Amino acid sequence: MNDASQNGIDAKALMHYSIKNVLLTAQRMGISSIAMPAISCGKNCFPPSVCAQTIFKCLLEFQKGHFDLEMADPLTGEFSKNETLQTVRLVNRNPRSIEVFLCELYKMMDSL
Repeated sequence: MNDASQNGIDAKALMHYSIKNVLLTAQRMGISSIAMPAISCGKNCFPPSVCAQTIFKCLLEFQKGHFDLEMADPLTGEFSKNETLQTVRLVNRNPRSIEVFLCELYKMMDSL
């Protein structure tokens, strides 16, 4: 599939981990809006359908609170939920990838 898979690394799991960390970092930093590209679909030749499925899965998990969003305040040690991240914009300039992302989005919506 790509270099990561050829080196024995589960590329899909790595992508999931990366997307999850982007969302959690934005949340932790108090950012309300981020833009996310079709990660690894260009140079790394990751299939756009798998990329879309992974991004949408992460976004659903994040929205449903399946990620541990409770963070300790470094000064007080108190835990609180930070709910500042409100908007994630998916950005892509490749017409074929956009089409694939839309198809995967419709599939996901049909399965909910």
